[in-house]
Amino acid sequence: MKADQIALNGGLDPNDPRRMEAFIYYICMQDARVNGNTCMSVETLLEYCRQQFSEVAPNKIGMLIIELAKKGLIHIDKKTREIGLQRNYDNEEFIARELYRIANAPIKPISNIDAVIEACEREVGITY
Repeated sequence: MKADQIALNGGLDPNDPRRMEAFIYYICMQDARVNGNTCMSVETLLEYCRQQFSEVAPNKIGMLIIELAKKGLIHIDKKTREIGLQRNYDNEEFIARELYRIANAPIKPISNIDAVIEACEREVGITY
C-alpha cells in the first residue's frame, strides 16, 4: 500500500481513523480481488485490523466499520455476521434477481424453430 506508506512518512498518525477506514476497505477489496470472496466474517476482518492496529481498542474499529457501512462503502449482514464491499453485495443481489426472473419467465414455444434458426444464421453469416 504505497499511499499508506507515503501518508505515514508525511507524519500521519498510524492510528488515524481515516487510515483505519482505508485499511478496512482495502482488506475487503483485496479479499474479493485475490480470493474471490465477496464477504468475510466480522471476526476475520477484526483479526486483520488487530494485527495492523494492535494498540487500538476493538470497539473503536467496530465503530469505524459501522461508519463505512453508513457511508455506503461496505455492507454488513447482521444475520450471517459477514462484511463485504457494498458494490459487490449490490451486484450479487442484482444477479440473484435476474436469475430468479429468468428461471421464472414464461416459456413460449417456437413452432417453426428450424426456420428461426436458419434466419438467425443468415443474419450473422453462419453456414452450417
